[in-house]
Amino acid sequence: MPDRSQSLRSKLLLTRIRPGSVPASLVLLGGVLFAVLVGVADWLTGPNVSLVILYVLPVVAVTWLTRVALGVAVAAAVSLGSLLIAELDPGANSGGVWLWNAIVPFAFYLLVVWLVAGQRQLLEDHERLADVDMLTGVLSRRAFYARVDIELARARREDGPLAFIYLDVDGLKEVNDSISHAAGDELLRRFVDLTARTLRPTDLFGRIGGDEFALLLPGATPIQAEGVADRVLDQLRHGPGVSSTASIGVVACTHAPEQLDGVVRLADQLMYMAKRDGGGVVRATEFDPHPTIDLRPPSRAVREDQAVVGEAAAASDGAEAAGGDPSRSPH
Repeated sequence: MPDRSQSLRSKLLLTRIRPGSVPASLVLLGGVLFAVLVGVADWLTGPNVSLVILYVLPVVAVTWLTRVALGVAVAAAVSLGSLLIAELDPGANSGGVWLWNAIVPFAFYLLVVWLVAGQRQLLEDHERLADVDMLTGVLSRRAFYARVDIELARARREDGPLAFIYLDVDGLKEVNDSISHAAGDELLRRFVDLTARTLRPTDLFGRIGGDEFALLLPGATPIQAEGVADRVLDQLRHGPGVSSTASIGVVACTHAPEQLDGVVRLADQLMYMAKRDGGGVVRATEFDPHPTIDLRPPSRAVREDQAVVGEAAAASDGAEAAGGDPSRSPH
């Protein structure tokens, strides 16, 4: 079944070109130049050929890619320009007809601005909802990792530290099964509220799925990152509401790695180790940011090579031991 968000997005107009994806000054300049070219064509073709549809294009582009106020300004400029071109015609109207011809195009362009602005607002609202976990209010998994990529790139440029923390809310399944899912939802909301109190404005907080959450702490040293995890546990145990705990895995990088995949896997493993220890525990380590590091299990060929080397080393040690023991000298 197709994702509903993708289905809705495919129905929205102009979503291929994102609002703000082109500098406003460039959009405005292009819109004005296009309107001038249309005006020249309008003057050359005379009153018998309508080019209204072409005048609409710069109005739509400026409204969508920049601001509504600039869209209205372009609509007014286009209306005034087309009116002046009409005045150059020898048979131009005057009086009430002239006023009507001045007002109607401007009203039409304003209607276009209103429709495009509404479509843009619909897209922005939809993306804002997609970026937020509806139950807890923190970043969704997609939005969290999208922003993590941005922060990681910044940390690499600045060659600064960062830390990744994986958190698992202890006892959520038991609460859902023994009490109710509403109680489980309240447990998650309390966890998010108390955890957020320990964070800085620059820290990222996202729900990865179910009872699992993640934090990215840009610029945090290993001591600072572990301190955040300890404060989270303290808040959960002694903060307002029913006491709870979490299993936490902390991976601190003194220098930003090339990719965060290894860091995330390591934090996930540490979190599960804390879970196996009974929960309410922080497991922390530092990560070697060397770009060639590989946390995956060794391949079969590598394991076989390691076994051969191990056997050879054992045989060599055995031979040396036999040669050095007089009781085992040859007869």
